[in-house]
Amino acid sequence: MRLGFVTALADEARTLQFSDKDNAANARHDIEVAGVGIQNASQAATRLLDRGAEGLVSWGTAGALEPQLRPGTLLIYSAAHDISGSAYICDPTWRDKLSLALGALNPLEATGFTTEQAIASSIEKGAIRQRFGCAAVDMESAAVGAQANAAGAPFVAVRVIVDPANFDIPSSAIGALADNGEPRAWPVIRGLIRRPQELPALLKLARWYRISLTSLSRAANALQPDFGTQ
Repeated sequence: MRLGFVTALADEARTLQFSDKDNAANARHDIEVAGVGIQNASQAATRLLDRGAEGLVSWGTAGALEPQLRPGTLLIYSAAHDISGSAYICDPTWRDKLSLALGALNPLEATGFTTEQAIASSIEKGAIRQRFGCAAVDMESAAVGAQANAAGAPFVAVRVIVDPANFDIPSSAIGALADNGEPRAWPVIRGLIRRPQELPALLKLARWYRISLTSLSRAANALQPDFGTQ
């Protein structure tokens, strides 16, 4: 089975190093850096399916909605929900395989919520958790699940927490990513010039982001090269 991995960010895609482990595995897996957001993720998932992907994986980072989730916590979604109330169930067999393969990293099974816009404030995070009962938030997983469902393909989401539920993301960090998933420095710099008081929070967020990428890399390394084959 050929798997398609959708990541929003190039940094997230770089954590997937199947080619370094097994050339055959690399031939079975396809990675799309979608850029941030539902539309980008949907288009990336479609491209993967058009290229022959037989199953889709939403792979990347997320924000915490549950207060106990800390930066670096690895999540295996049981389902990805969206604002319409739709829930895209992650394939149970794949979830079991992931739980086994990633067991040493103590992954948690959780429901995720996919939003159309970045959720920056702790108040917004709390409101989403109260309304939808989800543990984490990202901007792509439900879109990937929707395309997988439409194609009759299995779907799963693996996410790592960056920002805690009680953390307000500084406004200078919003919009720092281009559609190609690469960071843009100038929006951050301009934001800090206008709001230098945001620097401590921005540095904290950058440290948590590095922690989350390390967790993603460990998860990728722990996956067996034949993950997803049947």
